[in-house]
Parts: sequence; structure tokens; C-alpha cells
Amino acid sequence: MHRSSDPPIWLNLIQPKAGVDEGPIHLVQAGLAKQLQRLGWKVLFHGHHQFEENNNLDDPPIGKLKNPRTVSRVTRSVAGVVRSHAEAGILPVILGGDHSLVSL
Repeated sequence: MHRSSDPPIWLNLIQPKAGVDEGPIHLVQAGLAKQLQRLGWKVLFHGHHQFEENNNLDDPPIGKLKNPRTVSRVTRSVAGVVRSHAEAGILPVILGGDHSLVSL
């Protein structure tokens, strides 16, 4: 896992409709951080987190669950980032385009 200012690796693992994974980048590009700052929030944006080491293209479904092992690995990675920010006293905000992060 690393932080980067490069465009994020899209993680579209469970949503069948194309484009939902692009929502977060559009929010950032539209100035979400500046809007939050105008509301009085201190915003620390270090770029998009990359989780490509968790991407497994060979992840057969389990029943109705799509890419269950990959979603599980990414969720654990995201939880680690969230935990480290929270332990540092930072309120983490997660922007996701599909529903795979709701298990946090």
C-alpha cells in the first residue's frame, strides 16, 4: 500500500454498472477538499491510496458474492489506513463508488 498523486487504481469489484467507481475522483476534482475547508475543516489530502497489491483477477464468486477474497483483502487494507489515521486523531473520510466498503 502506498500513497500517490497518480490517478487511483479503480476498484470496481462488485458493482455491475460501469462508472460508479469514478464517483470519488470526480468529487475530489470538483473541489471537495476546498469546500470542506471553507466550512472550517482542516483537510489533509495526501492523494489516493493504492491497493493494487490486493487485486486478484482470479477470484471466483461464492454464491452471489463477487470477488469475495479480493474485497476482503482490500477491506482489511482500508481498515488499516483508517485505523492509523484515527489513532493519530485524524477523522478519516472514505469515498467509495460501489458498496464494497460498507463492511468497514
